[in-house]
Amino acid sequence: MTSSTSDSSSAQDSNIFNEVAGKKKELENFFYKIDVLERNLLYKEMDEDERDKLEAQLKDLKEELRRQEELIQNLNSEKMYNYTVATMVFMFTLCVYVLVRLAFTPHE
Repeated sequence: MTSSTSDSSSAQDSNIFNEVAGKKKELENFFYKIDVLERNLLYKEMDEDERDKLEAQLKDLKEELRRQEELIQNLNSEKMYNYTVATMVFMFTLCVYVLVRLAFTPHE
C-alpha cells in the first residue's frame, strides 16, 4: 500500500515538474517573440498601421507572459504546499512518538 502511495506521489511530482518545464519553455518562446518585436519596432522602418499592429502584438505577448509567470508561480507554490504538509505531519508524528516514549519509560 505504501509503495503505490509513494509511486502516485512521485508521479504527481513528476507531472508538476514536467508542467513547470513546459511552462518555462513557453516563457522562453514569449521572451524571444517579444525581443524580435521590440527590435523590429526599434530598427525597422514601417508605416503607422504596421507599427500599431506590432505594438498591439507586443502588448498582448507581455500580458500573456505575465499570466504564464503567474501560472508557474502557482505550480511552484502548489508543489511546496505538498512538501510543507508532509513535513508538518512528520514533525507531529515525531513529537507524539517522543511524548509516548517519555510517558512509558520507567523512571527511577
